[in-house]
Amino acid sequence: MARARITFDDKGLRRNLATFDRDLSNRIGHVLEAESAYATAYLKEHAPWNDNTGAARAGLSATVGELGPGSYELLLSYSVTYGVWLETKESGRYAVITPAMRVLGDKLLSDLSGIINHMRSRTT
Repeated sequence: MARARITFDDKGLRRNLATFDRDLSNRIGHVLEAESAYATAYLKEHAPWNDNTGAARAGLSATVGELGPGSYELLLSYSVTYGVWLETKESGRYAVITPAMRVLGDKLLSDLSGIINHMRSRTT
């Protein structure tokens, strides 16, 4: 009769589980900070209007907010009061935030997938 013996040391697993939530949250926070800088530059570069004063383009920004443990937002905004007009006038002809959401969302999902893959490889 054949016997098999398995010896398992769970110290590494317990250590990884104890720090997993904090590590994942930190990594997501870092990705979102990088995404906010990228998104701000993207918005300014892709704004489809000709500047009169430069205020609308200069006031485009992306900021990260932490809503709670493990919950974040990436807020795209104008600093000028007429930003909503730029997004809606002439069926969105001058919109920059609305069309950017798809591009920036796809990039963010791709970058977050990289975190998941990294965390997955860390546990094996």
